[in-house]
Amino acid sequence: MLNFTTGQIFDHPNLQQVQAEGLSAFWLMSMGHVNRAWRACGVSMRSAIALGINLRSESKDTPNFSRELQYRVWWSIYTLENTLSIMTGRPTSAADTFCTTPLPIPYEEDQFHGPIASQLLSDYSVRYGYMQAFSSRRHKPPASQVSTKPAPSVGHYLASTINAAAPSNSLYFLYFIDITMIMRRAIDELYAPRGSREPWPNVGAAIVDLVRDTDAWISSLPEVFQFRPMQGSKSLFLALRFCRADRPRPGQVQSSPLDPTTNAKICVDSACDILDLLPDTPDVLWLVQLSPWWSIIHYLMQSATILLIELDFCVKFDIDEVAKITLMVQKSYGVASCNGCRQPSGSTSLGGLP
Repeated sequence: MLNFTTGQIFDHPNLQQVQAEGLSAFWLMSMGHVNRAWRACGVSMRSAIALGINLRSESKDTPNFSRELQYRVWWSIYTLENTLSIMTGRPTSAADTFCTTPLPIPYEEDQFHGPIASQLLSDYSVRYGYMQAFSSRRHKPPASQVSTKPAPSVGHYLASTINAAAPSNSLYFLYFIDITMIMRRAIDELYAPRGSREPWPNVGAAIVDLVRDTDAWISSLPEVFQFRPMQGSKSLFLALRFCRADRPRPGQVQSSPLDPTTNAKICVDSACDILDLLPDTPDVLWLVQLSPWWSIIHYLMQSATILLIELDFCVKFDIDEVAKITLMVQKSYGVASCNGCRQPSGSTSLGGLP
């Protein structure tokens, strides 16, 4: 995978090369080399854009099956790059406005010949209506607007079956892309340097929209992906991304029209929510089997940093909440120590904890 020759680097990319470059970035991230992973993922993104898989394919010579695989490769690299962007605080390679690639259908490859999947693959208008209905399930219109909407299309009708669809990696991937796109908007509108110069009313309106979208997203999750104790690896990863997206930017605490203590509490509660997803007793086997081991240290250390800052500034919480924060910091130290047995970056991260 890593044995690229000079010719392979400078030749016009193909889909296999894009996949190899993306896998290289993922491998580097899982080994704790985040800076190298970010650079490698940037190369993969540029190769993908050069190949044109960031755009909807209209070629009649490309089979539907191959076209769908190209779409999935693009969205895999897209989510990987956004994960690395969150971890490093650096911008992504391409703006969403340059992407017209349709979202992947929530069916596995061995189901592509089924009646619904085959119709979605062969008819773009049906697929478009299906994905529009999937998005509108997160944005229910007011009752006064329902009567003015046109009659549901075939795609909208098929989208009503999404909750009845069997749990699969493809269905999980669709919801993961959805929350990643919300996170991407949060980065662009709130965390980017330009966002810090926006008037507070504009920032506040953006926060309201993002909170509404994240709340609608979590309410639309199928039962199998709902966050609950002893959840599976897929629901755990969705939960981590949701808690991360739901956390306000520290600089917004001073600018918020709400009480600063209230905003600080929201931020601290989100950090505690992330650590609550982890077992109370550190378990290497659990980390490997259920957690997103390739990026768990990132979630762990960001949450621990927030709690340590909270203890340092001593915002006025009651005794029970201070005790909980202290326990959560100790828990993060235990999990980081446990992960350090498996991954060098886990041991390195301990330098940031008391």
